[in-house]
Amino acid sequence: MNKDKLQQKLYDYFISKKADKFWINIALKHILLSLNGNGYWINDMVKPRCSIDKFGMIKKFTCIASCNTTQRSFNVTYIYIHTDRHIVTIKE
Repeated sequence: MNKDKLQQKLYDYFISKKADKFWINIALKHILLSLNGNGYWINDMVKPRCSIDKFGMIKKFTCIASCNTTQRSFNVTYIYIHTDRHIVTIKE
């Protein structure tokens, strides 16, 4: 999946969950930034889950990402948390 399609898929998901567009753009910047240059390619993100507060802020986003390198394919758990700062964790 190319970066633009992934971004649109995540954007549509957050809109469907009633997130505010301002917070969607901030979350997407952190999510997409963390995916650049990690040495693997994201094929797809499945089983997305998120928690959104009453102001439309994305507090937490998790999903399973199917990835591959030139040598193997694998799944990772992708976690984005926004408290007083933005935290991105990718666990294999």
